[in-house]
Amino acid sequence: MTFDYGAAIRERIAAEVAEHGEVPPPWAAFPSYGPHSLGWRMGDGELYSAAWTVWSASLDWSEEQRLAYLRRSPAPAEWRETVACFLWNLDVYTDAAELAQAVACAEALGL
Repeated sequence: MTFDYGAAIRERIAAEVAEHGEVPPPWAAFPSYGPHSLGWRMGDGELYSAAWTVWSASLDWSEEQRLAYLRRSPAPAEWRETVACFLWNLDVYTDAAELAQAVACAEALGL
């Protein structure tokens, strides 16, 4: 029997949505993990990170809806790049200068 990672991600998303109405951000689900923690690379943290990434990429939310989501679970400062990427639907390949500007804008919004 092989492990079906895609099915595990879908199941995790469904469980989180059933419990919370959404998939909480990673800093809320695993508050002891920083954004570069090895916990995101193995075990439950890895599955959660993948589930949040898939779920958040599927959202068709306005900026106001994304702001409301982020304000429900304020992120520690070390998560600002992830916050900016989520808020403005940026990806990991975003130009560094553009990302820095997005982070500054998120900070100006109090995030």
